[in-house]
Amino acid sequence: MNLVKEMIFNYFAGNASPLHKKLIEDWLQEPKNIEQYFEWLDEWERTCPQFLPNVEIALLKNIERIDNIVSPINDVDVINPVYKKPKLNSWWIAAAVCLIFGVSGFLMKQEIMYQSYATDFGEIRKIHLPDGSDVTLNANSELFVPRWGFGTKTREVLLEGEAEFSVQHTLDHQKFIVNTPDKHQITVLGTEFVVYARQRGTKVVLNKGKVILSSANKREIITMKPGDMVNISKKGELKLQVLNKEKLSTQLSWKDHRFVFDNTPLKEIGSLIKENFGVEIKIQTPELANRTITGAFKAESAEELVNVLAEMLSFNVVKEENSYVISFDN
Repeated sequence: MNLVKEMIFNYFAGNASPLHKKLIEDWLQEPKNIEQYFEWLDEWERTCPQFLPNVEIALLKNIERIDNIVSPINDVDVINPVYKKPKLNSWWIAAAVCLIFGVSGFLMKQEIMYQSYATDFGEIRKIHLPDGSDVTLNANSELFVPRWGFGTKTREVLLEGEAEFSVQHTLDHQKFIVNTPDKHQITVLGTEFVVYARQRGTKVVLNKGKVILSSANKREIITMKPGDMVNISKKGELKLQVLNKEKLSTQLSWKDHRFVFDNTPLKEIGSLIKENFGVEIKIQTPELANRTITGAFKAESAEELVNVLAEMLSFNVVKEENSYVISFDN
């Protein structure tokens, strides 16, 4: 047994020193070592079965000792060895990783198990996935893709934010699944579609192909056709709307840093600016918040968009540290 393997086996047995734990943590920073780690974990589990106590008998014996009663129960029965080999499933792997990294284990597990693609405020990024699919991430968005088995064992990803997907069809007709933070699921077979998954809600727009959309409560499932847009409420209700070509194209305007409004209230535009640029819009009066605007505007910063809107609606703009305060002209 080599020194690294011996050290890790000692860790599995609970005999690793703080120095050894730090060395193992450093060793796991190399991606090539992660698969080796889990192979050794499986080997160690096969050779060292778990030892589970009989809790009920142990409790009974302890109560009898407190009452100064001589127990007829043999000490051998207190720890009743039950040999059980746990299945090496994804939960067990996550637990093993957490043992190494302590409180930050979940975040580290995310980094180990998933490749993360993220965009900053105002940034748009194009990604080519290993299965041949293409993704365009809108600003302030993040896509999680499995590091192992993607394109062979699975094509399931998680999206937080907004993105356009152009999914590559496979010879074995493998499904491509997009999950959202609120547990909605988009299942496709080679298609082009847009997913909006933010705090304000979830929306799916289909450009080409076929999509099967299900909400978190699974009460309703919709098969979408090109031109369909489905909004999913916080309660999981699906609302289908058929878009014409013009409205369909506006759903992708963000790829060109264009913002298209159709009688859109200013308070809704404020939420959009915060999502895309991380800047809060403080509207001083309800009357101004409910003012609507129609038009298409190109802007690569919050300042550009706010200034255009101020000119059209004739309101004052005061810039604060990370926000804009807007009010009517006096």
